[in-house]
Amino acid sequence: MDVRKLDSQKTYTLDIEETREKNRALLANILYIECEGYLTTVHLVNESKICTTQRLKRYEIMLEPYGFIRIHHKIIINGMYITKIKTISATQCSVTLMQKLEFPVSKRKKKRLKSFFFNDHLLVKFDHL
Repeated sequence: MDVRKLDSQKTYTLDIEETREKNRALLANILYIECEGYLTTVHLVNESKICTTQRLKRYEIMLEPYGFIRIHHKIIINGMYITKIKTISATQCSVTLMQKLEFPVSKRKKKRLKSFFFNDHLLVKFDHL
């Protein structure tokens, strides 16, 4: 599993190893990555999924420089698909991807998410964050 730059297209891909095959996904096509037990699922924008046994921590380290951020112990999201960040209470926050998928943000990750967007100057609609 590694990130590669396709020089001709100036785009990045992620090689994902499944049990019996290896898949390649454009980073721009990855919506979020979710871990459930020992299984990690890469969810793509076209609603297809790629399952692997690679640890979520490995994806977090590898993809952070490309605009991905871990918002929960089970979820890493692609920052370019965030449409809304909403504060629910003093300790609870949620993030919406593509105006349809909403995920909780852990209390410990809320501050990091906020600084991630303010430091990277991404255009995001904030609700009281």
